[in-house]
Amino acid sequence: NRKIFQEKKFPMTVVIPTIGEKNLKDLIDQIKTSSFVPNEIIIVYPTKEKVKKINHNFDNVKIIRAPKSGQVAQRAFGIEKAKNNYILQMDADLKIKKDTIKKLISSFKKFGPKVAVGPKMDFLNETNIEYRGVNLKKWKKFFKVFKGGDVNIVSKKDPFRYDCWFNEFVQPKVSGYTNILPGGCILFDKTYYKNFDFYPFSGKALGEDILNSIYFQNYGCKLYYEANSKIVHPEPGFYSYDTLKQLFNDLILIYKIKFLACRLAGGNIIRYHTWFCYYTFVTIMKFMLKK
Repeated sequence: NRKIFQEKKFPMTVVIPTIGEKNLKDLIDQIKTSSFVPNEIIIVYPTKEKVKKINHNFDNVKIIRAPKSGQVAQRAFGIEKAKNNYILQMDADLKIKKDTIKKLISSFKKFGPKVAVGPKMDFLNETNIEYRGVNLKKWKKFFKVFKGGDVNIVSKKDPFRYDCWFNEFVQPKVSGYTNILPGGCILFDKTYYKNFDFYPFSGKALGEDILNSIYFQNYGCKLYYEANSKIVHPEPGFYSYDTLKQLFNDLILIYKIKFLACRLAGGNIIRYHTWFCYYTFVTIMKFMLKK
C-alpha cells in the first residue's frame, strides 16, 4: 500500500536506452526492489535492423524499438512515449543503490519543478584505477590566466562557462547546484524539457551529457547534484586508449562536441581553441607515458 501511495504521489517513468547490455537485467531488478518503485519502466532498443542477439524479457516492463539508433535518439523516443511527466533517464550499464531513486525524488520535491537532479557516480573497482598521466598543476595554473572554470563549480564566484575545460572533472563533495550533470542518471519533469535527438554525430554519444546540461539550462532548468544519492558505473572516470587511431578518432569527436557546446553557450571561440591545443598535447603525453 505504501508503494502504491508513493506512485500516485510521484508518477514516474524510467527510460533506459540499450543495445542489450548484460547488466540490464540486474538494473531492472534493482529498480523493482528499490525503496521507491516507479509505476512505469520503458526499455528502448535500437531499430529492428540493429538488434542482434537480444533476448531480454521482463515482467511489467514496456519494451519498444526506436525509429533511429543511438543513445540520445532512443532515449528521446522513450521520453516521448512515457505516460508520466516525471522522467528518470538511466544508462543500461549502471547499478543503483536501494535508496538512489528515493533520494533523487526528495531533492526534486525540494527544489523543483524546474530542476534536473543527478546522483553521485562511483566507479567499479575505483580503488584499483591507476592515474595515467603526470602532474599538470603548473599547466593548469598557467591556463587560469584565461579564467577557465571547472565543470563541477557550485559557487557563482567562478562559474563554468562551457568555453574551456582546463580542469578535469571532479564531482562535488557536497550537494548543490552545478553546471554539469553526468548523463547516466537524471530526474526531471518533461514539461520543462525540450525532448529531441540533440546528438548530431554518429557513433558513441561522447560528451552528450555536456550538451544535455546546456539544453536543460537554456530551457530554464537548474541542475542539482545530490551527493547522497549514488550510482555505480562500470567504466573508470577517464578516457583510456589502446591505439593511436582510437585516440585521434576520439580527439576529433571531442573537438566537434565541445566546439558545439561552446557555441550553444555563447563561449569564447579563441579561448576554446587554446584549450583544445592544450588538451590534445596532454592527452598524447598521457598515451605515450602509458605505453
